[in-house]
Amino acid sequence: MLRDGQDRIVVAGGCRRSFVGRYLSNGSLDPSFNAAGDRPGLALTELSVSGETNSEILGMVLDDEGRIVGGAYSTYVDDTGFHVDSAVVRFLPEGILDASFNPGGARVQEWSSRAIPTAST
Repeated sequence: MLRDGQDRIVVAGGCRRSFVGRYLSNGSLDPSFNAAGDRPGLALTELSVSGETNSEILGMVLDDEGRIVGGAYSTYVDDTGFHVDSAVVRFLPEGILDASFNPGGARVQEWSSRAIPTAST
């Protein structure tokens, strides 16, 4: 959680998808943040190289231009096993992914994977 230069509260987290939300000083979601999105006030993103994922933004800072930079992780399972990725994601002050940051607004790096044991016949 952090406060921006206009006394708005910025939070981040995740479960199936990572999110950043911005609240006004009165506690209501800021409708100008991700205003054109499905959920104004919240910006959602999937952070995974493939597969069905769970992801969470664990920490964030505001850079000198007011962009939100978050550190995240994601986990997913696919045909080859269980995977853990790390990610850096950047949102513009308006609440949209910054397409100038590693085209698409995020950089995901796979760090570990483990094959899922199968029953032998």
